[in-house]
Amino acid sequence: MSEITIKIEDYLNEEDIREACMSACKLFVAQLLERQKDLTVMLQNAAYGIATEYVSKNLGEDAELLISKQVHEIISELSTYTVFRQGSYGDKDSNGWIYLQQAVADNQELIEERVKTIISESGASEVQKAIKSRVDDAIDSWNRIAEILDETVK
Repeated sequence: MSEITIKIEDYLNEEDIREACMSACKLFVAQLLERQKDLTVMLQNAAYGIATEYVSKNLGEDAELLISKQVHEIISELSTYTVFRQGSYGDKDSNGWIYLQQAVADNQELIEERVKTIISESGASEVQKAIKSRVDDAIDSWNRIAEILDETVK
C-alpha cells in the first residue's frame, strides 16, 4: 500500500487549522458528555430497579394494604388549609384548590341563583347589613395596618 502525505498548511491558513481543531475538540467533548448522560441514566435506572425489587421483597404481601391504609389516614387528617391551599411565592396551587376553582366556575349559574334566592328571602336590609359589616371589618383591618405602619416608621 502506498502512502500519501498531505501538508494541510498548503490548503488552510493557521487560523483555519486552529478553528478546525477547536471544532473537533468541541464535538469530542460534546460526545463524551452525551455518553456521560447516557451512563448516568443507565445507572439511575439500575439503582431504581434494585431499590424497587428490595422494597417489594421486604415490605411483604401486606404492603399494598398497609400503604393504602396509611394514605387514607394521612388524607383524613389533612386540614382545610392543606387541601385548599392557593399557591404563592413559586409554590403551586394544591389539587383541592384547583378542583374547587373549577367547581365554582362550572356552577356559576347555580351560585348566582342561590345568591338571588337568599337576597329575596332575607330582604335587602339584611343583605345590606351583612355587606356593611364586611366593609366595616375591612376598613378596621386597614386602619389597624396603617397604625402599625405609623408605629414602625416612628
